[in-house]
Amino acid sequence: MKNYILTLISLTICLSVLSQTKKALTIDDLSSWNRITENVISDNGSICGFVFEPWDGDPAIKLYDREGIEKKSFPYASGIKLTPDSRFMIFTIVTPKSKLTELKLKKTKKEDMPVNGLGIFDVANNTTDTINRVKTFKVPVKWSGWIAYQCEPSKGTDKPNGKQVADTSSVKKTKPKTESEDNGYHLVIKNLTDRSSDTIKFVTGYVLAEEAPVIICSTTGDEKSLEPGVIVINPEKNKRSYIFSDKGKFRQLTISKDGKRMVYI
Repeated sequence: MKNYILTLISLTICLSVLSQTKKALTIDDLSSWNRITENVISDNGSICGFVFEPWDGDPAIKLYDREGIEKKSFPYASGIKLTPDSRFMIFTIVTPKSKLTELKLKKTKKEDMPVNGLGIFDVANNTTDTINRVKTFKVPVKWSGWIAYQCEPSKGTDKPNGKQVADTSSVKKTKPKTESEDNGYHLVIKNLTDRSSDTIKFVTGYVLAEEAPVIICSTTGDEKSLEPGVIVINPEKNKRSYIFSDKGKFRQLTISKDGKRMVYI
């Protein structure tokens, strides 16, 4: 049934394009010709999402209902995902290619280039939340209501106001721990319904169980209240516990579909 609806809507889009006034094609026409590079359909078959992308240009997402009527569109967007309850659409917000080209011509450093964002569209309420500078994100496969993501730390530096005074104390000040590939990045586990969230600092890896609301992650700790190790989280019960508590480099985090068994190196 889902494949039938997807095919029907795809044909509707194609026929709409073909019905336009015929004219001779040019190179400019070919470069702006839209391809469907991604497509998804909700589990209940109520909505379908497509990513349209020209050969030379920026991708865009369009969301349709089961009748093929467009509900919403998002420019500069790709990486479309629908939650299992068919309520939310998750997608990546990309930087326009013209902006990237401009920055590359200025020989902008890689670390100073724009970072993609994350969009969360609430289908029922027709509202969209955006999250800036997203490094990674994961959406549950068969359980709904949550999303996990990490962000790149902001490049802005906070400078104190007023005149700077030299520190003449003999006490050696330690540099605060910062997010990095070695230290890990903060993991945010967000409730999509009420928009609340829980943050675990300095996470080097994380995995979501496929069928149950369970997440495991490894952390290097925050040198305060959070110990390094491997943590298992149940976001629905607001519960977290250590399955290993000690320093180490943790690799290949793996969890069973039902969230009851975990393996790591």
